[in-house]
Amino acid sequence: MKKVLLLFTSLVLLTGCMRIDKTDIDDLVAGILSSKIDVYNHTNKGFKYYLPNNLKSIKRDEYNEILKDRNYEYYLYVDLVSYYNKSITNYKEVDGSYYSKILVNDNNRGVINIVPTKDKYLITVEYNYATVNVVVEESDIKNSLSNALIVVSTIKYNDDIIKKMLEENEFSSSSEIVNIFDTVSKVEESESGSANLENEDDYNYEEEVDDEIYDPDVIN
Repeated sequence: MKKVLLLFTSLVLLTGCMRIDKTDIDDLVAGILSSKIDVYNHTNKGFKYYLPNNLKSIKRDEYNEILKDRNYEYYLYVDLVSYYNKSITNYKEVDGSYYSKILVNDNNRGVINIVPTKDKYLITVEYNYATVNVVVEESDIKNSLSNALIVVSTIKYNDDIIKKMLEENEFSSSSEIVNIFDTVSKVEESESGSANLENEDDYNYEEEVDDEIYDPDVIN
Protein backbone atom coordinates (compact mmCIF):
# COMPACT_ATOMS: atom_id res chain seq x y z
CA MET A 1 0.00 0.00 0.00
CA LYS A 2 2.84 2.36 0.84
CA LYS A 3 4.45 1.77 -2.58
CA VAL A 4 1.13 2.42 -4.33
CA LEU A 5 0.71 5.67 -2.41
CA LEU A 6 4.25 6.78 -3.30
CA LEU A 7 3.68 6.01 -6.97
CA PHE A 8 0.39 7.93 -6.96
CA THR A 9 2.04 10.92 -5.25
CA SER A 10 4.87 10.88 -7.78
CA LEU A 11 2.48 10.82 -10.72
CA VAL A 12 0.43 13.66 -9.28
CA LEU A 13 3.55 15.78 -8.87
CA LEU A 14 4.93 14.99 -12.31
CA THR A 15 1.69 15.57 -14.18
CA GLY A 16 1.06 18.92 -12.56
CA CYS A 17 -2.22 17.90 -10.89
CA MET A 18 -1.17 18.66 -7.33
CA ARG A 19 -2.68 21.76 -5.68
CA ILE A 20 0.73 23.20 -5.02
CA ASP A 21 -0.70 26.62 -4.22
CA LYS A 22 -2.06 25.04 -1.03
CA THR A 23 1.20 23.24 -0.21
CA ASP A 24 3.98 24.51 2.05
CA ILE A 25 7.24 25.07 0.12
CA ASP A 26 9.19 22.70 2.37
CA ASP A 27 6.60 19.97 1.83
CA LEU A 28 6.55 20.67 -1.90
CA VAL A 29 10.34 20.33 -2.15
CA ALA A 30 10.42 17.17 -0.03
CA GLY A 31 7.60 15.59 -2.02
CA ILE A 32 9.24 16.16 -5.39
CA LEU A 33 12.73 15.06 -4.32
CA SER A 34 11.38 11.89 -2.73
CA SER A 35 9.44 10.93 -5.87
CA LYS A 36 11.64 8.17 -7.21
CA ILE A 37 9.96 7.35 -10.49
CA ASP A 38 11.77 6.88 -13.80
CA VAL A 39 9.69 8.84 -16.26
CA TYR A 40 11.32 10.63 -19.22
CA ASN A 41 9.75 12.44 -22.14
CA HIS A 42 12.54 14.76 -23.30
CA THR A 43 16.12 14.07 -24.36
CA ASN A 44 19.26 16.02 -25.12
CA LYS A 45 22.78 14.90 -25.95
CA GLY A 46 24.08 13.06 -22.91
CA PHE A 47 21.01 13.34 -20.68
CA LYS A 48 17.25 13.00 -20.52
CA TYR A 49 14.57 14.18 -18.11
CA TYR A 50 10.86 14.60 -17.48
CA LEU A 51 9.47 17.84 -18.93
CA PRO A 52 6.28 18.88 -17.08
CA ASN A 53 3.27 19.02 -19.39
CA ASN A 54 2.87 22.78 -18.94
CA LEU A 55 6.40 23.41 -20.25
CA LYS A 56 7.95 23.16 -23.71
CA SER A 57 11.57 23.33 -24.79
CA ILE A 58 12.00 26.15 -27.29
CA LYS A 59 15.79 26.34 -27.73
CA ARG A 60 18.72 24.12 -26.81
CA ASP A 61 22.28 23.00 -27.30
CA GLU A 62 24.22 20.22 -25.56
CA TYR A 63 24.00 21.75 -22.08
CA ASN A 64 21.70 24.79 -22.23
CA GLU A 65 17.97 24.85 -22.83
CA ILE A 66 15.26 27.47 -22.70
CA LEU A 67 11.97 26.12 -21.39
CA LYS A 68 8.74 28.07 -21.54
CA ASP A 69 5.33 27.98 -19.94
CA ARG A 70 2.44 30.36 -20.50
CA ASN A 71 4.10 33.22 -18.61
CA TYR A 72 7.82 32.62 -18.13
CA GLU A 73 11.03 31.35 -19.65
CA TYR A 74 13.17 28.95 -17.62
CA TYR A 75 16.91 28.75 -18.27
CA LEU A 76 18.31 25.25 -17.81
CA TYR A 77 22.06 24.61 -17.67
CA VAL A 78 23.45 21.09 -17.28
CA ASP A 79 27.11 20.78 -16.26
CA LEU A 80 28.12 17.56 -17.99
CA VAL A 81 31.80 17.99 -17.16
CA SER A 82 31.21 18.36 -13.42
CA TYR A 83 28.88 15.37 -13.52
CA TYR A 84 31.45 13.21 -15.32
CA ASN A 85 34.20 14.27 -12.91
CA LYS A 86 31.84 13.90 -9.94
CA SER A 87 32.84 17.38 -8.77
CA ILE A 88 31.62 18.51 -5.35
CA THR A 89 30.15 21.99 -4.90
CA ASN A 90 29.81 23.71 -1.55
CA TYR A 91 26.33 25.18 -1.73
CA LYS A 92 25.31 28.10 0.46
CA GLU A 93 22.02 29.57 1.53
CA VAL A 94 21.54 33.27 0.82
CA ASP A 95 20.76 35.59 3.73
CA GLY A 96 17.73 37.80 3.29
CA SER A 97 16.11 35.51 0.74
CA TYR A 98 12.39 34.93 0.37
CA TYR A 99 13.36 31.25 0.64
CA SER A 100 16.72 29.50 0.82
CA LYS A 101 17.40 25.83 1.51
CA ILE A 102 20.25 23.37 1.08
CA LEU A 103 19.07 20.18 -0.63
CA VAL A 104 20.34 16.76 0.42
CA ASN A 105 18.78 13.65 -1.08
CA ASP A 106 20.68 10.37 -1.28
CA ASN A 107 23.91 11.19 -3.16
CA ASN A 108 22.63 14.44 -4.64
CA ARG A 109 23.15 17.85 -3.11
CA GLY A 110 22.05 21.29 -4.16
CA VAL A 111 20.36 24.51 -3.10
CA ILE A 112 17.24 26.55 -3.71
CA ASN A 113 17.48 30.33 -3.50
CA ILE A 114 14.51 32.62 -4.11
CA VAL A 115 15.49 36.28 -3.89
CA PRO A 116 13.58 39.50 -4.56
CA THR A 117 14.56 41.31 -7.76
CA LYS A 118 12.78 44.56 -8.57
CA ASP A 119 9.09 43.69 -8.24
CA LYS A 120 9.53 39.98 -8.92
CA TYR A 121 11.48 36.99 -7.58
CA LEU A 122 14.48 35.17 -9.01
CA ILE A 123 14.26 31.43 -8.44
CA THR A 124 17.55 29.52 -8.69
CA VAL A 125 17.52 25.75 -8.29
CA GLU A 126 20.86 23.92 -8.35
CA TYR A 127 20.67 20.15 -8.06
CA ASN A 128 21.93 16.99 -9.74
CA TYR A 129 24.62 18.93 -11.68
CA ALA A 130 21.96 21.15 -13.24
CA THR A 131 20.67 24.68 -12.67
CA VAL A 132 17.37 26.33 -13.50
CA ASN A 133 16.74 30.07 -13.25
CA VAL A 134 13.43 31.83 -13.72
CA VAL A 135 12.02 35.24 -12.69
CA VAL A 136 8.38 35.15 -11.59
CA GLU A 137 5.60 36.98 -9.80
CA GLU A 138 5.20 36.12 -6.13
CA SER A 139 1.90 34.36 -6.82
CA ASP A 140 3.67 31.96 -9.21
CA ILE A 141 6.64 31.03 -7.01
CA LYS A 142 5.38 27.59 -5.95
CA ASN A 143 4.28 26.53 -9.42
CA SER A 144 7.53 27.66 -11.07
CA LEU A 145 9.65 26.15 -8.30
CA SER A 146 7.81 22.87 -8.80
CA ASN A 147 8.56 22.94 -12.54
CA ALA A 148 12.25 23.65 -11.93
CA LEU A 149 12.60 20.92 -9.31
CA ILE A 150 10.89 18.30 -11.44
CA VAL A 151 13.25 19.03 -14.34
CA VAL A 152 16.53 18.92 -12.39
CA SER A 153 15.56 16.00 -10.13
CA THR A 154 14.57 13.74 -13.03
CA ILE A 155 17.70 14.30 -15.13
CA LYS A 156 19.42 11.02 -15.95
CA TYR A 157 22.88 11.11 -17.52
CA ASN A 158 24.36 8.79 -20.14
CA ASP A 159 27.98 8.17 -19.12
CA ASP A 160 28.97 6.60 -22.43
CA ILE A 161 27.80 9.55 -24.51
CA ILE A 162 29.35 12.09 -22.15
CA LYS A 163 32.66 10.20 -22.21
CA LYS A 164 32.58 10.19 -26.01
CA MET A 165 31.91 13.93 -26.05
CA LEU A 166 34.92 14.47 -23.79
CA GLU A 167 37.13 12.27 -25.95
CA GLU A 168 36.07 14.19 -29.04
CA ASN A 169 36.93 17.46 -27.28
CA GLU A 170 33.42 18.81 -27.60
CA PHE A 171 34.29 20.29 -24.25
CA SER A 172 37.44 19.71 -22.23
CA SER A 173 36.74 21.66 -19.06
CA SER A 174 33.82 23.28 -17.32
CA SER A 175 35.30 26.69 -18.12
CA GLU A 176 34.64 26.08 -21.81
CA ILE A 177 30.94 25.52 -21.28
CA VAL A 178 28.69 28.55 -21.74
CA ASN A 179 26.79 29.04 -18.50
CA ILE A 180 23.92 31.40 -19.21
CA PHE A 181 23.39 31.98 -15.49
CA ASP A 182 26.73 33.68 -14.89
CA THR A 183 25.09 37.08 -15.30
CA VAL A 184 21.86 37.35 -13.34
CA SER A 185 21.06 40.60 -15.15
CA LYS A 186 20.36 38.58 -18.29
CA VAL A 187 17.47 36.98 -16.46
CA GLU A 188 16.31 40.26 -14.96
CA GLU A 189 16.32 42.25 -18.22
CA SER A 190 12.70 41.70 -19.15
CA GLU A 191 10.18 43.29 -16.80
CA SER A 192 7.64 40.72 -17.94
CA GLY A 193 9.71 38.01 -16.27
CA SER A 194 10.61 36.48 -19.65
CA ALA A 195 14.39 36.74 -19.96
CA ASN A 196 16.10 37.16 -23.30
CA LEU A 197 19.61 36.09 -24.22
CA GLU A 198 21.86 38.47 -26.06
CA ASN A 199 23.37 37.12 -29.27
CA GLU A 200 21.48 33.84 -29.18
CA ASP A 201 23.36 32.66 -32.27
CA ASP A 202 26.54 32.53 -30.16
CA TYR A 203 25.05 29.61 -28.24
CA ASN A 204 24.34 27.48 -31.34
CA TYR A 205 20.84 26.69 -30.15
CA GLU A 206 18.63 24.45 -32.25
CA GLU A 207 14.99 25.45 -32.56
CA GLU A 208 12.80 22.76 -31.01
CA VAL A 209 10.37 21.29 -33.51
CA ASP A 210 6.85 21.38 -32.02
CA ASP A 211 5.81 18.00 -33.37
CA GLU A 212 9.08 16.24 -32.63
CA ILE A 213 8.53 13.15 -30.51
CA TYR A 214 11.26 12.04 -28.16
CA ASP A 215 11.68 8.45 -27.12
CA PRO A 216 11.99 8.64 -23.30
CA ASP A 217 14.01 5.45 -23.24
CA VAL A 218 16.64 6.52 -25.78
CA ILE A 219 19.21 9.30 -25.53
CA ASN A 220 20.34 10.78 -28.80
